[in-house]
Amino acid sequence: MTSPAAGPVTGVAPPASRAPLDRWRGYSRTVRVVLTLFFAVVAVNAFLAVVQRATEGYQPSGPSSSSLATDATGYEAWADLLAQSGHAVVRYREPLNQALGGTPPVSTVVVADPASLSSAEITSLHQFLVDGGRVVAIGVKTVPLLQSVLGTGAPRWAPVALDDATPAGAPVPETTGVGLVSATGSGGSWSSDGRAQPILEEDGAALALVAGVGQGRLVMVADSSVFSNQELATADNAQFALDVVGPAGARVAFDENAHGFGEGTGFGGLPLSWQWTVVIGTVAAGLWLWSRGRRFGPPELAGRVLPPPRRRYVEAVGTLLARTRPSGAGVEPVRSAARALLAVRASVPPDVGDAVLAGAASEAGVPQEVVAGALGGGQTGADVLAAGRALAWLEEARR
Repeated sequence: MTSPAAGPVTGVAPPASRAPLDRWRGYSRTVRVVLTLFFAVVAVNAFLAVVQRATEGYQPSGPSSSSLATDATGYEAWADLLAQSGHAVVRYREPLNQALGGTPPVSTVVVADPASLSSAEITSLHQFLVDGGRVVAIGVKTVPLLQSVLGTGAPRWAPVALDDATPAGAPVPETTGVGLVSATGSGGSWSSDGRAQPILEEDGAALALVAGVGQGRLVMVADSSVFSNQELATADNAQFALDVVGPAGARVAFDENAHGFGEGTGFGGLPLSWQWTVVIGTVAAGLWLWSRGRRFGPPELAGRVLPPPRRRYVEAVGTLLARTRPSGAGVEPVRSAARALLAVRASVPPDVGDAVLAGAASEAGVPQEVVAGALGGGQTGADVLAAGRALAWLEEARR
């Protein structure tokens, strides 16, 4: 039989499993207010987005000449056509000097109406061409790239708009199966007397040129509307759009970093409206916390503190009895209760002699100091304390 621990047991009871509502109530008021504000902001944004979609419907959008844009001037239809024709289509969201040379490598890079091209990006494109890559440069904003790559042999862009153009000169792979290419008449054209060869022209003005650079090939298109969602299905524009990117199965990359589609992560990856909402919500929560800060009290305990065990209480009573004078009248009830519990523990009648009871108790595994305290007759402070401790031990052992 295992005897009870001699020392008092203290500690904090582990929290029991609680229902969601109970757990919510268990949070401090500050936490509940902050969580409520956060979810309220999210709910309002979601509701406004649903209302906007329901009232306005789907609206084509996106920057011009972007393969992610769905409006009339975007290139999403071109990207879809390439994918359906067996080409692998990727969108570069990082600068070209970081994107080129990635795994797996691309065969063709489309640079259309870039907002800007850094010198590092131009250098990377030049090296990409020298190594055997293909670049399709579209629009007047690619002129700095052409001047850097072709030098004095770069074509000159002129605001002479063309409505249609037909293949010119010797047949080239870029115009295979092309008889007529249509444009909106709002762009421009090339004039070239250098390295570039006209492949589409009208009345001496070139809509498209090609030039060899190292082991690669540079295709230059003056009017970006040729490949737009609006014009792709007219004339032979779709065939031309397939031819300019190179052989079937080529891996084609669109430079989307040039159209503002940077590689957003974390907070920067959220829509602008959500960013402002988070900022405003954070400021509001911070102001509320600041206004309530002086009312904060000490940290809350993790659980409910239990009262001290009964053993400590009985020992305290025994100590008080030991200090009481005279002690005889006070200790006798304690000894009587201890003797009765000792008889129960030893499985003998309560009226047996002390010697018989002591022997039976020892055989039952009761510690000797407990037997002595229960059967002793002294009146000193130590005797009274021993009687109290014996009663405490027997009380605890009975449970």
